[in-house]
Amino acid sequence: MSTNQPADTPRTDTPETKPTPTYRWGRRIGPWGTTTRLVAGAAAVAWGLAAPHEHPLFDLPGAGSRLWGSVLGLIVFPALLTVAVAMRGRSAPPLRLGHGHAMVVTVVVVLVAQVFPVAMLVGIGGTLLLLAVRGRGGCEVMMVPNLVLRRRDYLVCLPFTPIDTWERSRRESGSE
Repeated sequence: MSTNQPADTPRTDTPETKPTPTYRWGRRIGPWGTTTRLVAGAAAVAWGLAAPHEHPLFDLPGAGSRLWGSVLGLIVFPALLTVAVAMRGRSAPPLRLGHGHAMVVTVVVVLVAQVFPVAMLVGIGGTLLLLAVRGRGGCEVMMVPNLVLRRRDYLVCLPFTPIDTWERSRRESGSE
């Protein structure tokens, strides 16, 4: 912040206030971000549906089922998250969650994946594919709530945000 601005003046150079460069057709991620999300999403769905999943310690009914796992991952878990985000209220400011929150979300996803591996793989893979098709950045966990509620909440995605940042810096510097 420059010295001639009052302390309560919001900064204009933060990631939340900087205009995000757009690519063709209004996309917010570039070709590398799109490709990595497509590959990771397709791999996660294929792994979830093709490989057998059995928990080594206990046998929960339906935990390894491809049908129930797909329903949980593509419908139930995103619906629960959408309800949780909607409970904040329509006028709530957009969430801007950083690396610490992303690490907590990652731990929760890994723990849930221990019990419902098909649900997590198919759910994450499906939303990664949706992110790639829609050209949006951020965490795949927030894709469905943002789409349904027409919000712009943002959660850093640990593997993909560095790729998006690299692409954005290349585009802004004109070295593309």
